[in-house]
Amino acid sequence: MTKTKPYILVLRGVLQDAEGRFLLMQRAAGCKGWPGKWEFPGGKVDPGEEIGKALVREWKEETGLDVLVDHVVDAFEWERENDRILYIVFRVKSVLSGEVVRSDEHDAFGWFDRQAMRALDISPALNRVVEMLCA
Repeated sequence: MTKTKPYILVLRGVLQDAEGRFLLMQRAAGCKGWPGKWEFPGGKVDPGEEIGKALVREWKEETGLDVLVDHVVDAFEWERENDRILYIVFRVKSVLSGEVVRSDEHDAFGWFDRQAMRALDISPALNRVVEMLCA
């Protein structure tokens, strides 16, 4: 019998400001996975946690922003050496205007138009999302 790799469920949220720019975060240099790469905020779903609540929680932890989950823009699988990640990417809307407060998981953040976002060093799994948003 072949042992299959376990799945991890990871959520990402895409937020655009009034000028059409996207919020991305740069992974901290000390991260074990893809240090220095840019990504959309989000993270893992805890066991038993509702998907929408997990994404809202992750956004608050990583950016300090309160968001509402809008709709799914993409879902895909990314295989790693020891597991598989099932990504679900949502559009999110900011509940209140406020300043982004980055977590220790990230070294920087920024608001990027499509051209600037394409020039970033994006986490490999999320390149397809950037390409879709820039199409």
